[in-house]
Amino acid sequence: MLKEAVLEAIEEFNKFRSPEAKAELLYIRGNVIVVKMSGTYCRSCGVYDYFERTSCGNSRIA
Repeated sequence: MLKEAVLEAIEEFNKFRSPEAKAELLYIRGNVIVVKMSGTYCRSCGVYDYFERTSCGNSRIA
């Protein structure tokens, strides 16, 4: 159930952000979800625009 929800969220993210920013699920282990982000998005100012605004309240962006 969690994996399906994460994949749905990634699909939604990619629908609006790809190809500038593309998400790919690497793995889920317990309460840790690792998503690979790639693309040509600006790594300085674009981090907030692409990731922090769309992240969950309990997430950490590393």
